[in-house]
Amino acid sequence: MLTKILKTNYLYIILTFIVIYSIGFFSVISVKTPGQQIKEISESVSEQSEESTDLKEVISDAEYMKKIEEKLVGNFKFRVISKLMFVVLILILLLGLVFAFFGLIFRFLKIQVFNIKRIKLSYYLKFDFLDLAKFIIVYSCFYFLLKHIVFAELILIDILQVDPEKFMGINIYLSMMIMNILPCMFLILYMKRKYNQGVHFMGVHKKDVMKNLGFGIISYITAYPLLFIALVITFIVVQYVGAYIPPHPIVPMMIEDESKVNILSLIIFSCIVGPVTEEIFFRGMIYPFLRKRSGIVLAAILSSLCFALMHFNIIIAPIIFITGLLFVYLYEKSGSLAPGIFIHILHNTVMVSWVLVIKAIV
Repeated sequence: MLTKILKTNYLYIILTFIVIYSIGFFSVISVKTPGQQIKEISESVSEQSEESTDLKEVISDAEYMKKIEEKLVGNFKFRVISKLMFVVLILILLLGLVFAFFGLIFRFLKIQVFNIKRIKLSYYLKFDFLDLAKFIIVYSCFYFLLKHIVFAELILIDILQVDPEKFMGINIYLSMMIMNILPCMFLILYMKRKYNQGVHFMGVHKKDVMKNLGFGIISYITAYPLLFIALVITFIVVQYVGAYIPPHPIVPMMIEDESKVNILSLIIFSCIVGPVTEEIFFRGMIYPFLRKRSGIVLAAILSSLCFALMHFNIIIAPIIFITGLLFVYLYEKSGSLAPGIFIHILHNTVMVSWVLVIKAIV
């Protein structure tokens, strides 16, 4: 029964009309994102609060982050931790240069450090343009479904007179989980039911796991100098034009939220759910789809560009783009998502840990 439903085109025609209706509905009725709602709720609560010294007063994101920076500059613990982090990053940079140098020598001498036998199952993934269109339709339906839920919750908040800040806080964390997990589950189920292809066709398998993890770590350290150069160039350009680098939406959320449950949900999303689902989408689905039609180079560029733009931060997009190219390289060389997922998790965990340090100090 489920196989027939997934294979029929009538379902996707109906879903397409639902998406078109939702676009029209929300173009007339303004329903802001959960993040914007939390900010407005926090501002309204701040206006009613008698504590004028709280960092959650009505200010812009730039002013809010500037206040946090001013508070951190005068903190002794933060200065010590920052210096230690700087030393660690410099050591990784030097180690990356050493790895790159020996990598060129080994390549010239044709010496293989990691004897990984690539599994070329991913490029036989039977995923065509119609399948991609169906996936986009389903993903859009999940997105608008969440917006309809948010719209209904706004009505319930007014009727039930519940605490809006906590209510919407729970909503946004669950929304982020749903927006990643459900489309991923649909993709896996769709490929299994329609083409009888399991997740190993997308690079999810156990073969040479430890070798792949080691390969991922070495490759990440080797590519770190490129990331460092991109970061320095971005910083110089931003300083020159006087632009503001907005923080990732999760950063102010994690700093402001005092709920342990919400913080734990954010950590799970950022360090586990996000990296796994993003690697399945961009490297397990989009990259093989493009590779079969445009070749390795163009597929790597386009999939990494999509990966960078998906983070909705044009200033740091070049850094994310290079990271996406690294993940494509790991996938292309190993035929496995394991090294990319592991490095993605490691990278996000370091970033989240740094935000938690800031939260503890602030």
